[in-house]
Amino acid sequence: MDTTYWGRNFGLIVFKDSRSKKILWRKYIERKEMVANYLEGIKYLKDNDFIIEGIVCDGLYGLIKKLSQYRVQLCVFHQYKIVERYLTKRPELAASRELLNIVKWLAHTDKENFVGLFEAWEKRWESFVNERKKKCGRKELLCA
Repeated sequence: MDTTYWGRNFGLIVFKDSRSKKILWRKYIERKEMVANYLEGIKYLKDNDFIIEGIVCDGLYGLIKKLSQYRVQLCVFHQYKIVERYLTKRPELAASRELLNIVKWLAHTDKENFVGLFEAWEKRWESFVNERKKKCGRKELLCA
């Protein structure tokens, strides 16, 4: 489930079945998407006897918490965009460049390989990351 926009004030929320590729529910919205819109779609599915095995969503603030009774995954595209937002599209630091390249593999590999790549990155850059955390005084991984 996700929302796409045309301009700033007009969008479409779509729920799509990952198996059949069919649209199960949609709603046009004005201004911005809200958790209540997604809950409306979930209610529609439940009222029409759909079985919800899992949900992939964009991580709208508060949404994952409201859907806690389901298996929920943050969309891989949105995961990548979040990392890119913190690292920038063209990071200057070597550790950041490597991390961004690892994250690019997220949609193209399985969990075990991705975790292996990430753990190797963590081990390689452990002292650098710890130093950056101290220097920044924040919890962000690699602050600017």
